Amino acid sequence: MHAATLKNGIRSGLVVFLAVGGIRTSAQVDCLGVDGGSALPGSPCDDGQTSTGSDVWSSFCVCVGYCQGFGGGGFDCYTPGCPCNDGNANTTNDVLDGNCLCQGCIFSWGPPGLPCNDGDPATVLDIVGVNGQCFGWSNHVTGKVFLDLDLSGTYTGGDVPLPNRVVHGAPGINYGITDANGDFAIGFPGPGFYTLAPASGSFDAPAQVFPAIDLSVPGVTSNGNELPMNALSLEGDLTGWSVAGAPRPGFWNAVELFCRNQGTVATGGTMVFTFDAQQTPFDQWPAGVVLGNTITWNIPLLQPGEQFHVHARMTTAPATVLGTILTNTLTTTAAPPDAVPGNDVYNENLTVVGAFDPNDIRVSPEVLSMADIAAGSPVTYTVRFQNTGTFLAEDVLIRDLIALQLRESSFELIGSSHPCQVMLHNGLLQFRFDDIMLPDSNANEPESHGWVMFRMTPQNFLLPGAQVYNSASIYFDFNEPIHTNSAVFGIELNTAITPSAVEALPTSIWPNPVTDILHVSMEHSSRGIPVTIIGVNGRVVRSFPNLAAQSGTATVPVSDLADGLYTLRVGDGVRAVHQRFVKSH
Repeated sequence: MHAATLKNGIRSGLVVFLAVGGIRTSAQVDCLGVDGGSALPGSPCDDGQTSTGSDVWSSFCVCVGYCQGFGGGGFDCYTPGCPCNDGNANTTNDVLDGNCLCQGCIFSWGPPGLPCNDGDPATVLDIVGVNGQCFGWSNHVTGKVFLDLDLSGTYTGGDVPLPNRVVHGAPGINYGITDANGDFAIGFPGPGFYTLAPASGSFDAPAQVFPAIDLSVPGVTSNGNELPMNALSLEGDLTGWSVAGAPRPGFWNAVELFCRNQGTVATGGTMVFTFDAQQTPFDQWPAGVVLGNTITWNIPLLQPGEQFHVHARMTTAPATVLGTILTNTLTTTAAPPDAVPGNDVYNENLTVVGAFDPNDIRVSPEVLSMADIAAGSPVTYTVRFQNTGTFLAEDVLIRDLIALQLRESSFELIGSSHPCQVMLHNGLLQFRFDDIMLPDSNANEPESHGWVMFRMTPQNFLLPGAQVYNSASIYFDFNEPIHTNSAVFGIELNTAITPSAVEALPTSIWPNPVTDILHVSMEHSSRGIPVTIIGVNGRVVRSFPNLAAQSGTATVPVSDLADGLYTLRVGDGVRAVHQRFVKSH
């Protein structure tokens, strides 16, 4: 957390902002669950993010920090997505990004994610970045992350490669993710001295702070950097997940089931797949034991980082109504029981469809509570793709522009259908499936599919009613990209207020959609009430600290709002209700 503090007037305004809305269930218990504790809304806290400062507890008991040190411009808004001034006269629409950096858009090269040529012969894989500039990677680092069981500091035959580990290259927002062999690659947009920091696991941590790598000459690559991890304790930790195709009435859909040992010692156990009553097993390999609506497999002894993979096909009942939600659950049980039981159960909800696009993105869960935001609960994305062309695809590339409402540093790769190289730089996420040789669906339908699954943590400033959108672009060889649907998750609106509170808060709003003036019914209100307008990104766009009703109706001016969906929050720190409305010219 930055040591610098904001001016007293702005700090007071932030505290007032945090005090609006939310519901406290007890006046005696603070945000840490301590009776009579001092962690009360408006009091200082630490959100754990190095890019934020002036952290305080909100009335939802979320520790929220604010961006500091950006280009200024007279804006009293300090969360990602807020307007700012990056000091560059050539940019427009300057906003704070998810890393609290003020950046504007040039768009001289077109939309982000497109290939381009920055004119520098020292760079490769040039691409349009999130702000419209064309850039490439001039310097690279490769290496391996492994569990150093013999404590030698170097990779030897008895050590264990660690897959799916995020490696941060600092300074800057540069990440690489290890593959099944623990190998990673990171590209840097310019020369310099860079330090590598692999993410810790459940029971391991980096063996040391690794020295900076000299990449001060453009075009230089540093290969073979070994990053040993030391076991903090010898523990088993099995976790499971599944990836399923779209279920259709009368047809079978493929389900892939996985179990990985995230611990530091070899561990085995069992894996139980509980499937929805609307489905029946078609087949599975390796074969499991079917009993009722469950299939059970014995998990062989898995080394740290090793995974067990099962294929299954499930048939959906022909009479199943389109739109029906099917619920599947995968439960892993270690023998003896592992040290992290919280990740032993994975739930997957599937929507029954008719015809469908095999290239899509899904998010789970689709709804989070403010308690989930406070706890830092992640959301999981699955991108599925299929080669429906007429010849095999040699390479597949997936690009995803990370939403500002997601914490970029929290990225975690769960798995992928094929080996891939993952790079994350300044909000641009790429999965490169080089030499995948993916057959087309006419030649080999079962093998024509692929997927990636990853999770990220939503930003802590999100408020009830916020919705976060994410989509991906999929490139098969040199063809035009296929753009997926938008996967959306939202923060639930909390309307659990007492009857006496309802009498003092609005019963209706009109017109909806609205052009100029939004009318709010507050017939029983004899005093001013705080009113806040929240955008779909969870950011407060308008605040009225003491809005009073005239003849039972309050008026809220909205003519200068951009067209779109908004949430009107009416209430104070003890009680609040929320109403959605659409602004339209």
